[in-house]
Amino acid sequence: MRRTLIPLVVIAASTALAVPALAQRATPTDVRSTLTVGMSYDLYTSNPLRACGCGAEYEFLAINYDMLLAFDEQTLEAAPGLATEVPTKENGGVSDDGMTYTFHIRDDATWHDGTPVTARDVAFTYRFALDNKIGAYNNYLPYDPVFETPDDSTLVWTMTSPSLAPVAPPFIPILPEHIWSEFDGDAKAGRQFENIPAIGSGPFQLAEWEEGRFWRVEANEDYWGGAPKVDEIVFRAFDNPETMALALRDGEVDLVSGLPPNIARSLEGQPNIAVHEAVGRTFLNLAFNFGGQNPAATNHPALHDLTVRTAIAHAIDKQALVDKVLLGHGVAGTSVMPPSSPWHWQPSAGQEQAFDLEAANSMLDDAGYLDTDDDGIREMPGGGEPVELELVAASSVVEAPATARLIAGWLGEIGIGTQVKAVGDGAMNQVWTRGTFDAYLWGWTPDPDPDFILSVFTTAQCGNWSDGCYSDPEYDELYTEQQQATSVEERRALVAEMQQFLYEDVAEVILFYSADLEAYRTDTFTGYSPTPPPDGYMVFGYLPYPYMDIEPVSAADGGATSSGSDAIPLWVWGTVIAAVVVGWVLVSRARRAREDEHE
Repeated sequence: MRRTLIPLVVIAASTALAVPALAQRATPTDVRSTLTVGMSYDLYTSNPLRACGCGAEYEFLAINYDMLLAFDEQTLEAAPGLATEVPTKENGGVSDDGMTYTFHIRDDATWHDGTPVTARDVAFTYRFALDNKIGAYNNYLPYDPVFETPDDSTLVWTMTSPSLAPVAPPFIPILPEHIWSEFDGDAKAGRQFENIPAIGSGPFQLAEWEEGRFWRVEANEDYWGGAPKVDEIVFRAFDNPETMALALRDGEVDLVSGLPPNIARSLEGQPNIAVHEAVGRTFLNLAFNFGGQNPAATNHPALHDLTVRTAIAHAIDKQALVDKVLLGHGVAGTSVMPPSSPWHWQPSAGQEQAFDLEAANSMLDDAGYLDTDDDGIREMPGGGEPVELELVAASSVVEAPATARLIAGWLGEIGIGTQVKAVGDGAMNQVWTRGTFDAYLWGWTPDPDPDFILSVFTTAQCGNWSDGCYSDPEYDELYTEQQQATSVEERRALVAEMQQFLYEDVAEVILFYSADLEAYRTDTFTGYSPTPPPDGYMVFGYLPYPYMDIEPVSAADGGATSSGSDAIPLWVWGTVIAAVVVGWVLVSRARRAREDEHE
């Protein structure tokens, strides 16, 4: 989107009337630096209690708040966060029975309002999540934990069962007790709290959100981990990737994420633009609706049959999806942990659900799913209801609609009718929560630790995080066992077994892991550092590392600090220009009124 050209007289007036704080700061050697990031979706919420898993809100949480433990920038394993070290039995932080963990909280962390961060804030956050049943977080806190704070710098976490859960680590933003305590016991009111500006302890603070357009964070110059090198970041929401790429080419944004392969290719070789391919961490899944506990759920009975689900898995050419939809920028899917993760499980040659339409047709024939009326659609065994599925595709996942159409074609070749329906985020959330679908295409980006994504398939998550209320008691038992493992080796074996279980039971079909294609301008900012290096993410890197070393090119060269896309952000220019226009109109009307008085 190209900027509108403004007459020079208006620009001069706008500059003179610019926000005083910015004008005073804008000297030849000290100009406010604004990194502008383009993404294909807006914030869903600014409230940590309402986090639903959307990418933008987790980016906000990651840079606005700290966690008790962080993820290591190189390995994504547990690392110090608000806690100064990761507890182990060797350093005295874990009891011999594996049920008590002691954390030492750093003494140099403060909230954005200047209040010191203490162990009591951590204990409050965890108790609040449990007592108020905050579904996004309480699964990280198993086995009836008790959180004690003998002093401001010590947290003692005790459970009724041995577990590695405290050092997984819990993906829970730590909240300031002095802000959120008024909502303890009233989670409904807490979820309605606007939370802007958002008081956290992270390197940036959410200062403004104009829904549907942008959200803006300001740097925390007193951050315990060191101040960021930019003054603020503006995250702009775009309706489509084409417009976002054009904004990058025109210099309206400095960094963009989530580009489709064809658009990313169009940016290669463009002046002052670099394209970065982040290794696949997000997977697109074909989820089935099992109905579960939701009386309003609508699902086809054939999906309860493992034979049907296995035939569907064999009818999908995953490599063709990678080649045709991703243009080769990805890897065919197998399991819920991506190949880049040390927790990834890969089926052996004899276990693969390989693309085989003939085998899929034979399975359905043998199970009694026959086309008795020669209309090309099979019926349930014994006749009756046709095997026709509504396949819902999340349009916010750019690959989903095209993938759905290809899958519909393959399923048609094995006698399963498919109606494809692409819907936006709002409708997708309704489909998911109400259970009104047969199957859908959506995506997951698992935590670095496998516990959360594995929990999604437990019976307890039906009606919460579960895609379609998948439930199996044997799987539930395996999940409990991996939570109670007391060594990494024991847990790793159980996690692999769980991934194999989901694969063989076709709880859902993991279609592919898509590379995230990002692009940035090389003439505005420098210091981009993917997490983990060298082929990790510059946006959505789990924690704020990718943003910490970014600085204006001129500053890196030793010159005056300058902004990237604008010395003053576009939203400020728009506000100022609007004010000038309104002022001009008012002056004109006043002059006209005076002229009328003299007539």
